[in-house]
Amino acid sequence: MITHVLFDLDGVLIDSENCYKTILNRILAKYGHSVTRDIFQIYYGKPFLDGLNSIIKHLNLPLDAQQFVKQIQMEYQSNPVKISLNPGVEKFVADLKAKGIQMAIATGATKDDFLSKTAPIKKDEFFKEGHYFHHVVTGADDPGVAQNKPAPDIYKVCAERFDDPPQSMDNCLVFEDSGTGVEAAKRAGMKCVMIPDPDLDLEALAYKPDLVITSFELISPSLIETI
Repeated sequence: MITHVLFDLDGVLIDSENCYKTILNRILAKYGHSVTRDIFQIYYGKPFLDGLNSIIKHLNLPLDAQQFVKQIQMEYQSNPVKISLNPGVEKFVADLKAKGIQMAIATGATKDDFLSKTAPIKKDEFFKEGHYFHHVVTGADDPGVAQNKPAPDIYKVCAERFDDPPQSMDNCLVFEDSGTGVEAAKRAGMKCVMIPDPDLDLEALAYKPDLVITSFELISPSLIETI
């Protein structure tokens, strides 16, 4: 029985991964490259700086990670890409709340990164603490998370911080979009639904999700009871 649902942020609740891909393409074009499927596999799901370093090494780019970050920030400031909720997210989360399912967010980002991405989304105070989500765990800077994804720490910590924690880890269902996220969820002993990017190679996943869907528009609270 699923009593608690935990969500990753990027690529799951919000479409930030597509926005990030757009900005990366602008920068890589300066060096004669683009975000191909192969490049995508290299950085997707990794911590931010690790992903950038992987791209730099693979393409032998003449810059370091901090210079890469500055270029990303400049591109975003000069021509920002709007981040929004993914289709079907708001209805699905509202339906879960109506059924009494407890929810939280477990993102590998920093707290500042979480706030900067979610601040523009004002719709019904979606990300206001306590409105839908009991709490948020930011794996990159939360002192309780010893290791970020793909380690299971972030999801274990997230489950333990509910006022009424789950009786067992398999009472938790995680929504993820990356292989590292799925691995973290499964290693934590939880069930996992994956909403992968179309460029992700599902056959290469070390840990398999319990269900794969393409959109929140295709799932309902009654369906998760069958997982």
